[in-house]
Amino acid sequence: MSVVKYESSPEYRERLKQWVLSELKRLKASDRKFASMLGLSYGAVQRWRRGGVKTELEIDSLESIARYKGQSVEEVRAWLEGQETSQCLPHIDWVQEIIFLRQQVRLS
Repeated sequence: MSVVKYESSPEYRERLKQWVLSELKRLKASDRKFASMLGLSYGAVQRWRRGGVKTELEIDSLESIARYKGQSVEEVRAWLEGQETSQCLPHIDWVQEIIFLRQQVRLS
C-alpha cells in the first residue's frame, strides 16, 4: 500500500519552524538534544527549524510532537494546519522541564 503525501503549506512550515525555535530557546537546548527529547532524528528537527518541511509530517513525527505537547495527533495536525481546536490542552512547561532535566542526567 502506498502512502499519499501532501505538500505542506507555507503557514504549516512556518508554524512548525517557530514552535521548534521557541522550544529550543525556552529549553536552552540544541537541535540534537531536542530531537532526543522527541525521540526523533537530529536531521528531522534541523529540517523543521530551517523550515525545510516539504510535505506534511509523517505519523511518527506527529505522535512524538503530540506526546511532547500533551495533545492528540488530531490536535497537533489541526494546530499545524492553522485550525484551532477548543480541546487543545495547555502547554505544560513544568512537565516538559522535568522530562528535559531527566534526559540531561541520562546524557551526562
